[in-house]
Amino acid sequence: MVYWSESTVEIKANARVSVYADCGDDDCVECDSKKNCLTCRSGMLPQGKKCVDSCEEGYWKNKVKCDLCESDCAKCKNGVDCQKCKGSKVLKKGDCLSECGKDYEAKSGVCKLKGFGSKLITVTA
Repeated sequence: MVYWSESTVEIKANARVSVYADCGDDDCVECDSKKNCLTCRSGMLPQGKKCVDSCEEGYWKNKVKCDLCESDCAKCKNGVDCQKCKGSKVLKKGDCLSECGKDYEAKSGVCKLKGFGSKLITVTA
């Protein structure tokens, strides 16, 4: 039981408890003034204005919530190290770039050293 202004309110398990009347997602238990979900019902993760079972593309699991990856990143593991880029961007050493740059070429959205893996390089002493 929760007591509020001389009246008694019964709160059921996993019910929404928020200072804001409607968080915008039935699974959201607590949200901020911009309706960003802060807490979800058991087993779900807050992701922006909604609750999800697992973080969607462009987000990464940060303990008990889903945080955004960097802007051009579609998949990341810690918010900074990108694993897959959005659109026409290419991945180079964890960053999403417009182009690979000197000595690199894009293969399947990833920058690879030119000639690496396609030719046998022999080094003699």
